[in-house]
Amino acid sequence: MRKKMVVKAELFFGFALGFAFTLFSFSTFPEMVGFHRGVKSYLPGVNGGEAVSTCNNNTNLLRNFVSGMEWLHHERRQMLGLACSRYYPTVAMTPDKPCSMSLYNKKYAFSICRIHKVASSSWLRAVMVTDGFYTRKQLDEEQITGDDVIKFTREQRRISTVKSYFDRLAVWRNSTNIITVRDPMSRIVSAYVDKMVRSRSPRYQNIRRYVEEKYRPIRTNVTERSFANHTTFEDFVNFLVEKTSRTPFQRDAHWSNYYPLCMPCSYKYDVIVKLETLTEDSEYLHEKLSIAPEDRSLIIPVQPDRNVRAAFQRGNMSIAEYFDGLPPHLRKAVYDVYRFDFDAFGYEPPKWR
Repeated sequence: MRKKMVVKAELFFGFALGFAFTLFSFSTFPEMVGFHRGVKSYLPGVNGGEAVSTCNNNTNLLRNFVSGMEWLHHERRQMLGLACSRYYPTVAMTPDKPCSMSLYNKKYAFSICRIHKVASSSWLRAVMVTDGFYTRKQLDEEQITGDDVIKFTREQRRISTVKSYFDRLAVWRNSTNIITVRDPMSRIVSAYVDKMVRSRSPRYQNIRRYVEEKYRPIRTNVTERSFANHTTFEDFVNFLVEKTSRTPFQRDAHWSNYYPLCMPCSYKYDVIVKLETLTEDSEYLHEKLSIAPEDRSLIIPVQPDRNVRAAFQRGNMSIAEYFDGLPPHLRKAVYDVYRFDFDAFGYEPPKWR
């Protein structure tokens, strides 16, 4: 009951905050709504009284926005805590215990536990560009990508690489510690399109062959069992819900559930960013971390998931339609695998669960 109330409150509050942020943006930057001729009236020394009044209104709007976001993130942490007490009652959260898997940023004193398929590449670039390991030119030319970049980032900015435990503890204590999540069903579709359909990586081509060969014989549509060299979404979901402990590749970070990736019941995260409210959460982080104007586009860019977009383009299928095509027992099974992710981060369960 509490979960449903909080989810509804968050949806309403997210809308209200988005509306307040829009008002703030429009009143601060009149050109956003085409008021080019009126810009001068907001400049110091021109209609000064109006400028002061507008400045005061903007300050109040921003203060209210930040205060509201603080409340919202408090509610997200509370919901996470309730889910942890239910699913992992023997796991004790130690607020000062650092998450060794997180990346840390010195310039703005934050850490981020990256979850694949949830803006993980954007967070990596944010850490490395603002701390000076890569340049803006390299970013603009899309040179900050690939396994070598990931390896270098882990060597330079993973908390586990800080030699002394006390230094690691200091990094964690002095940082705003962040985790980013998204609706689990959307993440599964993104992982399927990226790794089972589009990827040319030898690793994922091997996984794709394994999944197809193992689960093609049990496809619901008998005629599709003869179709080789194509891993269907049903094959992928059968792979995800397989309970045999020896199933290879199942713990891959691109589709593993959130708990083993960032241990949210063991480590205290200050900010829980959601992909669905990224505009508001990004603006909140800009204020909370005092991000310089030139770095705001890095932390963190609001852009659609290209894999989900590609999924739509392949057949104009929505996320729900991918799952609607599965037999009921598979839909229930995949929900059960990711049930903690739904409950811990306030996502409404699918209607078909």
